[in-house]
Amino acid sequence: METRLCADVLSGLKRLGNSTLVNEDLFSKLLVCGVNTITQSNSQSLNFLSLATGSSKGDVMKEAHFSLLALLVEAARMDVSSDSLQSFLESKVNWPANRCKKLTTAFNEALPHIQVSLANVGFHPPHVVDVKWSLLHNIKSSSSEHAANTIVAVNFKTEGMTNSSEDDVQFMCTLPELQDLVSKLKEALRQMERVAQMSHP
Repeated sequence: METRLCADVLSGLKRLGNSTLVNEDLFSKLLVCGVNTITQSNSQSLNFLSLATGSSKGDVMKEAHFSLLALLVEAARMDVSSDSLQSFLESKVNWPANRCKKLTTAFNEALPHIQVSLANVGFHPPHVVDVKWSLLHNIKSSSSEHAANTIVAVNFKTEGMTNSSEDDVQFMCTLPELQDLVSKLKEALRQMERVAQMSHP
């Protein structure tokens, strides 16, 4: 596993692997805390502050914790295998075999959850998954001076971060406005097809 972990992170991982600095009980708690920090959005995870303040080595704990977070995120992002992760820990940061095994086991169990958490980081506009429309007629009456016209109600069904109908995009337009929208969408489609053909000769 070739990573883009900086020297500070590698130093923190070496300290985390050092049993004289971080005993086995503390290592196990840090591992659970690290996985929970990434995968749980609420405060039900093991509280890191209580671990750091409960130790006389608060600075070492903080460095080890954040180095562990960087390792877990980078390994999940790269979809690293257990063997590659274990080899990296043994060769690059000199971890003992029992700690490598604990981390790889915890990583394999949490990998899908970590990847879901990573996918939810940042802003992702909703995806249009369906379109519904209906015609609304405005008929001229003897008491009205307006001519009869047709209005189209359009509802783009979207799929995004929430499963709420409030995320749907709704608007009304006249027939000429709808024709203009359709022609612009067709133009965008043609442009995307050209770009796709240029990238795959």
